[in-house]
Amino acid sequence: KSDPQPVEDPQRVEAMLLRRLQASVDSLSLDAVMRSASLVVIDGRRYRLGHEVTAPAGGQRFVVAEVRQRSVVLEAEGRRFELKMSIPSG
Repeated sequence: KSDPQPVEDPQRVEAMLLRRLQASVDSLSLDAVMRSASLVVIDGRRYRLGHEVTAPAGGQRFVVAEVRQRSVVLEAEGRRFELKMSIPSG
């Protein structure tokens, strides 16, 4: 008699992956956007479309997929995440 292997619920696995990726995105800070030049500044470093960004939390790598007015779309593992500029407190 063999013990059946526990099967992970695909929705649970996906939810855990999304939480991990979102936490990595949340560890980044979008400092500036120069949309006309397809250039963004994240954590003090400049990136262009297609460049790879490594998140400090966990070392997850993202690709700059799209530069928007006040945000950037980062892509990892087939999923897209929007990183927005923080609103300065006055």
